[in-house]
Amino acid sequence: MTTGTRQAASVERHRDKEKSLFAAMLRLRRFEEKAGMLYALGSLGRPCPLGIGQEGALAVLAASLEPGDTLLALDTRPTIELALGSDAAAAFQNLVPQASQTEPPVSLLRLPGEPPRRLPQIEALALAAHRDGTVIVLASDADKLHPCWPQLPARVLPILLVTADRKPAQWPLPQNWRVRECDGANVATLLDAMAGARSDHRSGLAELALAIVTPPYAGHARDGGRRAAAKRDDTADPISLYRLWLVSSNGLSETEAAGIEHSIREEVAAAGRAISVACAP
Repeated sequence: MTTGTRQAASVERHRDKEKSLFAAMLRLRRFEEKAGMLYALGSLGRPCPLGIGQEGALAVLAASLEPGDTLLALDTRPTIELALGSDAAAAFQNLVPQASQTEPPVSLLRLPGEPPRRLPQIEALALAAHRDGTVIVLASDADKLHPCWPQLPARVLPILLVTADRKPAQWPLPQNWRVRECDGANVATLLDAMAGARSDHRSGLAELALAIVTPPYAGHARDGGRRAAAKRDDTADPISLYRLWLVSSNGLSETEAAGIEHSIREEVAAAGRAISVACAP
């Protein structure tokens, strides 16, 4: 293989990665939009926790997982499983009330080479604690880590998906822990931050957490305690920003972008129709 051929292959792989990230972000957004609509219509028995504006964080996290990684998500949003490769139909099924609900807190565990599983948090922690390699713990609130801290393994990399437009005055982590912060609305920043956290972790800086601060764009911050709506409306859509960057950098043509958008919309719409039929009285 010539140098030019290798370079062309490398460029094509990079473009494929960018297209996959764009498609993954769109899939998460369209799923939540459809889930919210189906819940409002009474087709789904459980509301979908909205993470609109956080699509880049979940897509980059999933794309950055290495073969030996264990992922423990203390939140069990359907979009986390969707980012990890679950299809939209299975993600919608998680919003259908089951005959018997698990009473203890439930976590999502993805072991190397296995699909993600929903398990009681105690069981998930026990399995994660005995794994070799890096254990990535995903949480939306650092306070959720406190009950788990004694059981977490030494090689843990906490990732805090902060649903706020500003960082807290103080991170509720042990004093000896450092926090690497990044803007969750910028995919390039997310990729760099994830790579940096990995590098630091491999260098022996184990007491490190990555905090992804996501601006409360549109729907993901509908609960209280946020800034005024007028301030939130100034926040740009992270998917639109990434699409604009891909097209302007020639990583994606307008035709390719439109094709991906159409395909994802049809995929999620088909899954939504299927769950509506399945849940019809």
